[in-house]
Amino acid sequence: MIPRTREMDLGQIKSRLLLLVAEFFYCGRSPYAPGTVGSLGALLIWVPLLYSSCPSWLYLLILISLFFLGLWASSYGIAYYKKPDPKQVVIDEVVGIGIPFLVLSPHFIDVIVAFLLFRFFDIVKPWPIKIVERRFKNAWGVMLDDVIAGFFALVLISLAKFFFNIL
Repeated sequence: MIPRTREMDLGQIKSRLLLLVAEFFYCGRSPYAPGTVGSLGALLIWVPLLYSSCPSWLYLLILISLFFLGLWASSYGIAYYKKPDPKQVVIDEVVGIGIPFLVLSPHFIDVIVAFLLFRFFDIVKPWPIKIVERRFKNAWGVMLDDVIAGFFALVLISLAKFFFNIL
């Protein structure tokens, strides 16, 4: 006799997919430094795109699409975990760390520097990142503070390239 399985309805499938995206395929469930683990997991997207010489327009399209998908998924994650910025929601790190990759060369050291700079700004949250995090509520606050941290990393990498001819 074949055991009966519980069928999932479309709403349950959508909920599970949104949580999977919000946690970036379980990276957010890491017991230690889920934001860092999520950022490392994001490299599985950004590094292959960097080394494949992905056209800028396609890279931007992917980044923007992930931002809006991240808004939707992090809204669900906030409701699911019943916290304003649950540590399990790491899709914001995925988007944020993708921003400095806009100006990177396909070199291992560039990837390491981008990762370290992004994590530094995401953890320390200097002005205006902290203000944005406090002023914008819910998914917008979750996503935008990491976007700004990514832009800070992008600016520092760009300045290092321009003024010092490094990276």
